[in-house]
Amino acid sequence: MADMLDSLGVLNPEKLRKIFKSEDDTASSKEKLMEELGWSSFEDDDDLRRAAILDFVDETLKFAVERGLSWPKSYQFLDICVQILKNIGTDVSQIEIVEVFKRILFENPGYFLVNELKSLTDYVFVAILQHIKLFEYVLNIDREPLTIRLERQIDTPESAPPTSSGLTKKIFDYNEKVKLIEMRKAKLALDSCEKERAQSEKLRTHDEDPAEFKDLESSTLNRELIEQIVQECMQEHGAPLKELMTSQLNGLQEQLLLELEKAELPRPRELGPRSPVPMRSPKSTRSPKSRSPKGSAKEKKGSAKERKGSGKDKKTRDSSRPVSKTKLKK
Repeated sequence: MADMLDSLGVLNPEKLRKIFKSEDDTASSKEKLMEELGWSSFEDDDDLRRAAILDFVDETLKFAVERGLSWPKSYQFLDICVQILKNIGTDVSQIEIVEVFKRILFENPGYFLVNELKSLTDYVFVAILQHIKLFEYVLNIDREPLTIRLERQIDTPESAPPTSSGLTKKIFDYNEKVKLIEMRKAKLALDSCEKERAQSEKLRTHDEDPAEFKDLESSTLNRELIEQIVQECMQEHGAPLKELMTSQLNGLQEQLLLELEKAELPRPRELGPRSPVPMRSPKSTRSPKSRSPKGSAKEKKGSAKERKGSGKDKKTRDSSRPVSKTKLKK
């Protein structure tokens, strides 16, 4: 601590003027102080004691300059504050520091004006005496090593999936290409819907009273004028519809091109052949089957056999009856 405070002795009124009146506005006053003191750049967290002394010196000089003190008086006031810091030890009281401050002023009588001395005394009480314990710890007690620890719970998977379920690079690349094509198809479909909606809105909001016909309201209709009006109306009504159909055809063409691009991708063997695209089969219009003439002939033949068989059965029944005596005599 003493070495750092002793290094402030290299400052003088000329260097203070150079620090605060320099035309170089890119560097701060702290950076210029470090350059004049010969201190290398450092992080505040790495050297809190050096950072505290540098901040105190910078704020003290700014206070003196703002109060309009000359450069020699500013340097003298900084020297008084540095002597006070050197007398701050462990278990020092505010009364002791006040006595040190009065002794330093008595050694340099008449150096400051009354109003200047009052402002400087207020600064010593506010900046040093009210924070004397803080200066005591910073200047005399070494800082303990700061160890930052962060505890965080990490959820690990219960068990790794089997490697057999993984994809080969060929299948992965193929799936990524297919996914990209599907994304392009979805975007194309969305754009087509937006275009169709805009075209439909254009058709609905069509001007029914064209401006070019307003001048013809008082004209006498004739064949040429009627043909002109009808032709221009057809063109005016047909143009948005033609544009809509053209947009739909272009969208369909782009969809087909994407399907073709997807079909031309080399499919890995592990995935097997592509599933065929389901086709709609036309509905059958055939009439119910009519009976063939051959079948009707078979039916007729079967019925004839049945009639013949029934005749034979009748003769058999007749032969089995007993013959009467009258018939025998005859």
